[in-house]
Amino acid sequence: MNIVINGENRLVDGQVTISGLVELLGMKADRVAVELNLDIVPRDRWMGTNLAEGDRLEIVHFVGGGSGRPRRAGGQPMKKINAWTVLTLLLVSLAWGQGPTRFRPGFNLFSKEQDVQLGQENAAQIRKHMVVVHDPYLTEYVTRVGKRLVSAREAQESGFPFTFEVVADPSINAFALPGGPMFINTGLLRAVDNEAQLAGVMGHEMSHVILRHGTNQASKSKLIELPAVLGSQVAGGSLVGQLTQLGIGLGANSVLLKFSRSAESQADLMGSHLMAEAGYNPTEMARFFQKLDAENGSRAPQFFSDHPNPGNREKAIEEEVQRLPAQQYGNETGQFQRMKLIVSKIREPKPKAPPQ
Repeated sequence: MNIVINGENRLVDGQVTISGLVELLGMKADRVAVELNLDIVPRDRWMGTNLAEGDRLEIVHFVGGGSGRPRRAGGQPMKKINAWTVLTLLLVSLAWGQGPTRFRPGFNLFSKEQDVQLGQENAAQIRKHMVVVHDPYLTEYVTRVGKRLVSAREAQESGFPFTFEVVADPSINAFALPGGPMFINTGLLRAVDNEAQLAGVMGHEMSHVILRHGTNQASKSKLIELPAVLGSQVAGGSLVGQLTQLGIGLGANSVLLKFSRSAESQADLMGSHLMAEAGYNPTEMARFFQKLDAENGSRAPQFFSDHPNPGNREKAIEEEVQRLPAQQYGNETGQFQRMKLIVSKIREPKPKAPPQ
């Protein structure tokens, strides 16, 4: 039967109760708020409620607190507030609040350790299907830019071990796997006009990792099946192999590398934060996107194919820059022109098909 769980359409086999779904997701029953078909359902009712075709279910799991109705500090019971009302108030506060926009990783069934394992296993597969450029200068150059970005607060707080490699591919693109492995195409290195533009794309990709967008997507797409798989994983076993059996891979259309417009917008804005803290002018990210738009017209570059435009992308970045502390920016480390010369001499082979 088809049901909608937290805004996502899901096909569920057999009869499912709300309590069974809560247990399957590893949530604590006394810390769960349930809304069924736009009505808040008390715990004593939803514990045995069967889901039916077309039901719309919202589940909110509170990390802190215990059982019982939430109460104010003075002891008065709090009024029940619709989850959408809370979300609306949060978005309004973000829009009008002072300082840069703050984001937190969303719903995720994977642990951060599993993000790292998944990224490392898939990086090994990527190296078999793409040609890694083993030029010591290029490797050192992109790693130097990457380390400047990693020094930013949001990257440091994530704790992910970022790595950076150049691959011989003429398409204007870069991608980062869950947990931190990043691959930068030679086509991107050719296309950027300064180091800040390169840092902008790399900061955008790092933000997908920090916000765990890949495993968030996978969690939502396999909401029913994943908990049992992840919970039974044996240390040292292949996580990629187990996920492949569920249809989660790293092909061109994989949920791990295809993000929503909302996720793209978050990565743009957080990427501007990383750039600013690293000393790069974040407006260069917007300028690079404008350049790609102008030069490619109706033929979208690979970056836009993999990273859909969230709408008013450049304007949103420029507005976020106004929220950041004022400072002087520098665009380059002094090694940019040498990098461009080395890249201009690389001949890219036809890329192999990535793993599905």
